[in-house]
Amino acid sequence: MLCLYARQKLKIHNIQDNTLQGSHVLATQTLKKFQQSLRLSFRRDILHKVTTYRYMNNYFISKFKDNYKICMMSLLIFFTVVSYNVMRAMKEALVLNLPGATAAYIPYIKSFVVLPSSIVMGAVYLALKQKYGLLKTYYIVTVGMLSYFVLFSTVLTPYMSSVTPSSEFVAYYQQLYPSLKFFLGIFANWPSTLFYTFSELWGTFTLIILFWQIANEIFTTSNARVYYPLLNLVGAFAIVAASVIVSILSQSSNPLNTCVCFMTILAIGMIVTATHLKPYINTHANTQNTKAKTSLTSNFKVAISSPYILFITICIFAFGILVNTIELSFKELMIKYFHGQAGYLSFYSTFTKWKGLLAIAANVFTLHYLKRLGWFSMAIVTPLICLLSLALVLGPSTFTQLNIDVYTGGLNEYWFAWLCCSVVIMMYASKYAFFDTTKEMAFIPLPENLKVSGKAAADGIGGRSGKSGSSLIQLCIFQITGDGTYSNNAPYFFVICAVILACWLWALIKLNHEYVKMAEPQTNKNTGATIPNTDQRPKLTIA
Repeated sequence: MLCLYARQKLKIHNIQDNTLQGSHVLATQTLKKFQQSLRLSFRRDILHKVTTYRYMNNYFISKFKDNYKICMMSLLIFFTVVSYNVMRAMKEALVLNLPGATAAYIPYIKSFVVLPSSIVMGAVYLALKQKYGLLKTYYIVTVGMLSYFVLFSTVLTPYMSSVTPSSEFVAYYQQLYPSLKFFLGIFANWPSTLFYTFSELWGTFTLIILFWQIANEIFTTSNARVYYPLLNLVGAFAIVAASVIVSILSQSSNPLNTCVCFMTILAIGMIVTATHLKPYINTHANTQNTKAKTSLTSNFKVAISSPYILFITICIFAFGILVNTIELSFKELMIKYFHGQAGYLSFYSTFTKWKGLLAIAANVFTLHYLKRLGWFSMAIVTPLICLLSLALVLGPSTFTQLNIDVYTGGLNEYWFAWLCCSVVIMMYASKYAFFDTTKEMAFIPLPENLKVSGKAAADGIGGRSGKSGSSLIQLCIFQITGDGTYSNNAPYFFVICAVILACWLWALIKLNHEYVKMAEPQTNKNTGATIPNTDQRPKLTIA
């Protein structure tokens, strides 16, 4: 019995030992699994943190680069627009106050000096662009034009009597040959004529061609819908800043030297800002274009033979003719009340200030409603405002009865001149907010080989030909009628401008159809999504 009891106790003890040993093994295995899962969780956490850090780092670097790029482009358009408007005021104050000069001098300068110069400059631009690239071309054009401004103020102006004939000599031959009165006036004052010409080319190539060429190199169609209205908004603020400088010029004892000093500072700012944009400018396309070695003539032929470029050129050409004819008609009234360089600069300061303020309001509207309303709805605003301006500025002189009702005295004529000034301000505000933005958007979907030559043809040739073509029409009417005033020749200008406005609307409708076809595939490629064509208006982005 004792032995049986001992065996049972030993059996129970062995069972308990086996149970404890099994529990220990299970606990050890569970602990190892927990440690392994803890290590894996820790590794996943570390990997997640590293991945998140890399993602956030790349995100913020990308955002910083985008914001820096936008800041530099905003600064560049600010300097460019300020310089453009300052030179615009100074060139008109200089030419309109020459001995015996009137507003009719301007169309002769644009037709016989500015137009040939713009064609030559367009060819030079393409040659420089193909040889040196966009950025170096920007430097060469900016410094080259600024050099003449400095030469004019420091060398030619102090010795003007030595390099030009006397006013009595010019007046004598103007009376002897009345049909050549305006030709003799502009060529006798050739330094001032060249100053006006270089001022015109400054605006065309530094702002309209070179700046927007840089913008089209940097931005794509997808982000242009956001950034282009923003750049035009900055340009509108620059117009207001330019009005302050023009006001300073009107109070200066030597407006010309003061103007050149401001221009030098602005040009330096433009060059430094453009240098900071060098990493964002695509230079590979320039190399490819250079290797192709296409001639300048073939570039223009390709651009003009393209219906798309032709429609853009017609729109730019029509706007140039309309705005110049209407603007000079009302300025003929304004120079009766503002005499001398100081008086004209004082008027132009007010004109520029309100133009900038209205442009700011119009650009804010574009910034919020471009996506909703679409390209065509914004593009058609400018021709409609030009129609209103044409009816108000040239209509009263065209329709005799309305002309009698408006011009009942000197005071009414004065306020009518300011009313004409207000619609011209609206016309320019619509240009900066709507026309420039939609025009530059139209270049983006073009193939790379057509962007440079097409933009040079449309802006350089179409833009300058529009302004000079307007001047050519005006001087032809002046020569035929023998009357050098705009008010007496208003019916002829009204009919011609109405026909050109109709051509503008036709070209704009055709351009919209082509733009929808070209812009939507590029937008789909950038976004990877299918975008419906609603109301035939592209939903994409001036200046």
